[in-house]
Amino acid sequence: MLWCATVHCFPQRQVRQTAGQFGAGAAQSGKPNPGVTAIGSGNNINNFGISGQAGIGIPVYNGGNNKPSVGVGATIGGSFGVSNGQSFGSKPNYGVGVGVSFPFGRK
Repeated sequence: MLWCATVHCFPQRQVRQTAGQFGAGAAQSGKPNPGVTAIGSGNNINNFGISGQAGIGIPVYNGGNNKPSVGVGATIGGSFGVSNGQSFGSKPNYGVGVGVSFPFGRK
C-alpha cells in the first residue's frame, strides 16, 4: 500500500528536451543529435498512461574549434491513457528551434 501511495501521489519527473536544446547540442558537437523519450505508468488495463517524444538536432553551421556554431532542432510528442475505463489522448505536439553556441573566453 505504501508503494501505491508513493507512486501515484507525487508527480512523475519527465526528462524531455526542447527543439532548441536539440539544435544547441548539434551546434556544439557538429553532429546530428537524435533522441527518443518514453514514459509510462499504471496499475491495470483500466488505469494507465503513456507518453513519448522524439527529436533531432542538425548542425547548420559549425565554425570549428572556439568559433560560433548554429544548429536547428525539431521534436514531436504525444500521450495516451485510460482513467477508470475512459480513454484520453493528446494531439501530437510539434516543436522547432534554433540553437547557437558562442564559446566565450576560450583560446
